[in-house]
Amino acid sequence: MRMKNSINIDEKLYEKIIAVAYKDASSIDKFIVYRKAKKDPEIQQLLNEFTETAMAVHNIKSDELPDSTIASVKNRMNNIDKKDFIGNFVYSKIIARPLLSSGIAGILILALAAVLFFRQPQQTPQYTKAEMELAQKQLEESVAIVNKVFKNAEKQFDNEVIPTIINNKTNKGFNLINDLLIGG
Repeated sequence: MRMKNSINIDEKLYEKIIAVAYKDASSIDKFIVYRKAKKDPEIQQLLNEFTETAMAVHNIKSDELPDSTIASVKNRMNNIDKKDFIGNFVYSKIIARPLLSSGIAGILILALAAVLFFRQPQQTPQYTKAEMELAQKQLEESVAIVNKVFKNAEKQFDNEVIPTIINNKTNKGFNLINDLLIGG
């Protein structure tokens, strides 16, 4: 069998010729190929070659194939990966069916449009001038209370903690140094 080498036979026509020869083509493709084969002897010759090859392939009996080839094909068919199976399933059940895939795409587009259309934007709260003045007054009172607490804590630290705890520790340290230096 020779490969296409003519300029006037494009890839699509070449595939249609093969499909017609193997009896896999649609009625329209058969009509197109037979009509072009009548007009062009090169296409007619190519169609005849492919038809002879297809007949030879269809006439091969399973006895003519070696057992190792049959076993190899069966092993390959049984060892389909799960990932390939899922991919083939999705392709054959959803993508290869234009009506189903169009329906799914339509539902997704409608869902997206509904979400965008019916989505309520969050409203920012609106405060009146009186509410803002009240909040400002409450904030000032809170800061004044915290300031008073810190001042009382500072006074208590200065009056009680530093003189009693720190001075006692410092005095003990000085007494220890004096005892060591004086020796007594």
